[in-house]
Amino acid sequence: MPKLVSVTKTIAIEQAQVNLGVSMRQLMLNAGAGVAAVIRRSSESAVGNKKVISLVGKGNNGGDALVALRDLAFEGWHGTALIFGQRSISDPLIKAVRGLGCEVVQFSEEEKGSIEKMLNGEPAVIDGILGTGFRLPLSAELASAMNWIKGEIKRQKCQVFSVDCPSGVNCDTGECADEAMNADVTVCMAAIKQGLLKFPAAARTGKIETVDIGITEDNPEWQSVSDLVVDEAMLKSLLPLRPLNSHKGMFGKVLVCGGCLEYLGAPILNGYGAYAVGAGLVRIATTEFSMQGLCGRLPEAVWLRLPHTAGYLNAEGISSLDRSLVEQDVLIFGSGLGINETTTEFVNSFVDLMQQRKNVLAGLKIVLDADGLRMITSLDHWYEKMPSQTIITPHPGEFRAITAEMGLEGADRLESAKIAAREWNCVVVLKGAMTVIAAPDGRSATIPIASPALAKAGTGDVLAGMIGGFLGQGLTSFEAGVLGAGIHAMAGEVSSAIYNNNRSIMASDVYYHTSEVFSKLEED
Repeated sequence: MPKLVSVTKTIAIEQAQVNLGVSMRQLMLNAGAGVAAVIRRSSESAVGNKKVISLVGKGNNGGDALVALRDLAFEGWHGTALIFGQRSISDPLIKAVRGLGCEVVQFSEEEKGSIEKMLNGEPAVIDGILGTGFRLPLSAELASAMNWIKGEIKRQKCQVFSVDCPSGVNCDTGECADEAMNADVTVCMAAIKQGLLKFPAAARTGKIETVDIGITEDNPEWQSVSDLVVDEAMLKSLLPLRPLNSHKGMFGKVLVCGGCLEYLGAPILNGYGAYAVGAGLVRIATTEFSMQGLCGRLPEAVWLRLPHTAGYLNAEGISSLDRSLVEQDVLIFGSGLGINETTTEFVNSFVDLMQQRKNVLAGLKIVLDADGLRMITSLDHWYEKMPSQTIITPHPGEFRAITAEMGLEGADRLESAKIAAREWNCVVVLKGAMTVIAAPDGRSATIPIASPALAKAGTGDVLAGMIGGFLGQGLTSFEAGVLGAGIHAMAGEVSSAIYNNNRSIMASDVYYHTSEVFSKLEED
């Protein structure tokens, strides 16, 4: 599974590998070979003479681009090296590609006409102008050159393969120059650079692939990386087994508690999410209004009617909730509760119950979502009263509110989520573009998906249900957060593909199309 690293960490990893006996030259050769392999795979269906143009800067990325060009030229591709800035003609890699019949051209105003002709026929373009060490701003000369070549590539519909990062991107902060390249595929060396999963850079990376450059498992710097990027292989490895002799009790009893007069549908969306990922039994504890209005929508659920005041759960319902909790494996708490005096008393009584019954309910796994999350986290030392490894699922606005006094100003999403997880001894699922899952022990996983399809009311309720459903099937809190968020994001993408847009997707589409995601992950 891919790892997520800073530029400084990348340098440390490579140096540690050199200390283990692998030369920098070998790492570069491996990197170039990896880029060539990605281009080769993407061009398997192409017919006729294959063309490739390497955009070569003066740094290490330019070297990687030349190695990739050399490897493809050796296989018969028609190649050109287009040099940006100063690179010595005595460079062994320049000599190597020339020796294989590649043309080497220094970018200049005078050469623009011939460069336009080189781009005819939609060659693969290897972007190696700038590397991971780039910092804004671009020089005026290079900005002009990159802006022109980027325009020609777009006009002639060439496919761009960026080496480690699109040129012009800050690989730590995600900042990028206006003239930064737009990649169709970004080929990352060993690990993904953290800036590529931040905006605006994330909009320029295209598909991200990682390639092996020879970093070994005994590399101490590599071993110390605990930040992961979720891919399909990771999700597949986490899927709970479903033996043929299964029964519903093996897949978890999930209790949903939430809903109010204004947000009747929230708890049923929790229930749909839990059932969609394989939960055995879902019980929904809510107001009479929600029961009467929605029980026919989810006939598979068992319902627990709780007392309410004018449509909002009140403290009298805690005793009924208590009696049901001892029979449950998972509690999803808070979706659609509404925030007012009545629900505040209900939540305060719930937190008191959790503290008083800590030993009896020690095995209960909890997901805190939405209004319930905001009210609980406003209480002093709330995390000491909840079971260990409780999962919280804030969206960015909720996260800012609940961490306002933690001094996280200036910290990015990943670092903020990790700090909160450690401070509160809980698993944080920080929703939004590139959802982050952080555990108290310092591990993190980032979902490399950003989709407007999921920017819709109710999708967060479905996610909380999915996470709870996986908890009920025996996953740890971190695993359930990763798998739930990953499946949820992929279901959003599937929905967008089916409807051919990302505007009209509803929360119901997300849980409905979860089955296609499972089919894809389990197709072999």
